Amino acid sequence: MNLKPKTIALAFFDSLRSLSLAHVNEVLHVLEAFRQTHATEPLLRDFLSHPHIPVQEKLQKIQAIFKAVANKEAEALLLFLVRQKNADSLSIILPLLHDLRDEHFGVLSVHATTESVLSHEQQETLKETLKNAFEKKTVELTTQINPDLLGGVVIRAGDQLLDASLRTQLEKIQLALHV
Repeated sequence: MNLKPKTIALAFFDSLRSLSLAHVNEVLHVLEAFRQTHATEPLLRDFLSHPHIPVQEKLQKIQAIFKAVANKEAEALLLFLVRQKNADSLSIILPLLHDLRDEHFGVLSVHATTESVLSHEQQETLKETLKNAFEKKTVELTTQINPDLLGGVVIRAGDQLLDASLRTQLEKIQLALHV
C-alpha cells in the first residue's frame, strides 16, 4: 500500500522536529540534490523505477550513495520511498517539507526581483522589514535581477505578491491617463 505524499511528509517531518533549523535545512538540501539528480538522470530514474530490479539492490545503491553524503535523515526517507516503490513522489514531498519547516521554525521564504543587484545592507534591511511585517523569526531571501523593472522591487512571499516596481507604477499612471 502506497501512502499519500502528504502523510509521508508529515510523518517524516515529525522525526525532524527536534533538530535545529540549520540541520533541517541540510536535510532538505540533500533531498533537493537527490530530487534534481533523479529528475535529470534517466539511468537513476529508470533504475529506481524498474520493476524487475529487486528492492534490496535499489536499497544498496541508495546506501552507497549516502555513504559519501552522511545524512542519515535524508537517507532514511529515500530508503523508505524506495521500499514503497515510490521514489518519484519526492518531487511532491519536498515542497510539503519546506512548508512544514517554514511553519515549525517561523521561516518566511521570500523571492525578490529587482532592477539591479541589492547590496548586502539592502538585503538585510529588506529581510528585517519583511520579518517584522510578517511576524516571522527568520526570512530566507533569494534575489533575481530583471532590468525591465526600471527600479523598485517585486516581492513574492508565499502566495502573496507585492509589486513595488517603477515599471508597474508607470503602467498604472499610463492607464489612469487614458481613462
